Amino acid sequence: MQSFGVLVIDSDPVSRHACATIFGELGCRVQTASNGWEALRRLAVQGFDIVCLDPGPAGAAAGEVLAALREDQLIVALTASPGDLAARYSGVIAKPVTRASAVVTIFLATMSSSVPSPAPAPARRPAEASVDELSLAWAS
Repeated sequence: MQSFGVLVIDSDPVSRHACATIFGELGCRVQTASNGWEALRRLAVQGFDIVCLDPGPAGAAAGEVLAALREDQLIVALTASPGDLAARYSGVIAKPVTRASAVVTIFLATMSSSVPSPAPAPARRPAEASVDELSLAWAS
């Protein structure tokens, strides 16, 4: 099974710890940043497959962090109010972060790293698949 590098950027220490713990329990290599400046420093020295970003981190604006990311990174917004974030992010995880939402994120990262470009249209959106289906796909 592939182990993904995950960077969790959230100014709330409880949310940051919870998200990091869940992704860590799922076998990911997790690092955290409490603000945008810290995230930019981490991104400058290490690559990450998945970046979970609170759209309003203290320090550097989310736009600056987004600009520093590679095209092949899965960028997920961590937010209590998803609103209209889908256009800027690969996905959205509603707070509080759950194991199921982390599994879906890893599943999407697995699919994006193994599907040749141009990617075929997905048969169904991930939100329509059950957690059990995604867990089985992730485990295989």
